[in-house]
Amino acid sequence: MTFSAKTLSVRQLLGLGTFEPARAQRDYQWERRQWSDLITDLLTVFRDAGHDSQPEAASLADPTEADEQPSPTGDGSGVVTTTRLAQRTLVSDFYLGHLILLKRSQMEAGYFIYDGQQRLTTLCILFSALRDAEGSEGNWEHIQALLRTPPPEKAARLRRVSEQSAIAVILESLNGTRKPVSLHDREPGDRRMFEAAAYFLDEVGRWSSPRRAAFLSFLLDRVFLTVTFLEDRRVAEYAYITINTRGKPLENKDIVKGHLVQLASQQSLGAANEIAQRWDRLEAKFPRKIGAFLRAAYLLKFRTPAGFDFGARLMDTFHQREDVDRARRWLDELELLAPRYRELVVAPQASRSLLTMPKSDLRRLSFLPEPLGGGGPAHG
Repeated sequence: MTFSAKTLSVRQLLGLGTFEPARAQRDYQWERRQWSDLITDLLTVFRDAGHDSQPEAASLADPTEADEQPSPTGDGSGVVTTTRLAQRTLVSDFYLGHLILLKRSQMEAGYFIYDGQQRLTTLCILFSALRDAEGSEGNWEHIQALLRTPPPEKAARLRRVSEQSAIAVILESLNGTRKPVSLHDREPGDRRMFEAAAYFLDEVGRWSSPRRAAFLSFLLDRVFLTVTFLEDRRVAEYAYITINTRGKPLENKDIVKGHLVQLASQQSLGAANEIAQRWDRLEAKFPRKIGAFLRAAYLLKFRTPAGFDFGARLMDTFHQREDVDRARRWLDELELLAPRYRELVVAPQASRSLLTMPKSDLRRLSFLPEPLGGGGPAHG
C-alpha cells in the first residue's frame, strides 16, 4: 500500500520531523479573514472546554432569561423574540482538517507537504507569536523546542527557501514576528507571513501570561489533524489535485436548510416542501450575502455571537418533531427581518458607517432609528 492515515495532535505532528512545501504548492495565501476565522474558531472551543483563564463574554444576554421574550426593535413590534439555545455537550477538542505528506526519501528525514501547507504555516506563526508576546519569556525555550528538531541538528520544522525568507526570520529567532519596517521588496507570500505574524502578536499580546500558557497547551494537545502519509509522488500529486479542484464547500446555510427540511419531513412531505421553498425565497433575497444575514439573525435571536459551529447549534435547538412549528416561527422572523437588513446594508454611507464603528455588531439592527427601524424612537 502506498499510503496510510493517522489522527495526530499538533504536538505529535510536530514530532514527526521537518516539513517542506512540495513544488506544486502555492506560496502563502492566507490573509486577515483566514487568520481571524482560525483564532476565533480555536478560542470558541478553548473557552467551551473550560481551559480559558481569561474568558471573554460568551453571551450578550443573561442566560437565565425566559425562553421567549420580545426583542426591543425600533417600533416596539417585537419582530424577533429572544430564545435560549438548547443545552448541548460542549466539545473539548478541535479538528483542524487534514494534511497530505510525502516522505522525502528512505535516506533523508522529513516530509514534503502536498496539502495543508497554509494551516501548518499559520500554526507555526501563531506559536511564534505566543513566544514573542511580552511577558512570555518563560515559554520561549519550550516553544523554540517545538519549532526546531532536537539537538544536535536543531533544524527548523518548516524548511525555508533561504535564510532571509519570511518563515526563517519568523520561526528561528526571538522577536521574529515583529515584521520589518519595509516590506515593499518582499515577495507577496513573505509579506503575508509577516502580516500574519503581526496580526497574531497583536491578538495574543493582549492576553495574560496564564491565558497564553493555557492556550499553548490546548493547541498542542487538544487540536487534532488527520495526516495521510504517502510514498509515491504521483499519488500525492493526484491527491492534491483532487482535493483542491473538486467539489463545492458546504456552508452553514446549506447545513441549516437541510436540517430544517429533514425535521419538517417527519411531519409531512408537504411541510418539508414548504420549508424548502420558503428558505429558497429567503436565500434569493441575499445573493452571496445569506451567510452574513443568518449570522445577524442568529445574534438577534439567541443573544450570542454566531461562532463557527452555529449551524450545529441550530440543529441542536430545532431537533425534535414538535420543534417544526418553532422552526416555522423562526422563518417568519427571518422573513420580517430581511427587508430591514437589506435597508441597512444598502443604506447611504453615513448610515452604513454603523458597520465599521468599534464593537459594532449587527445587534444594532434592534435599535435603528427611522427609516431603518420602523416607527419607534432610536435607542442607540
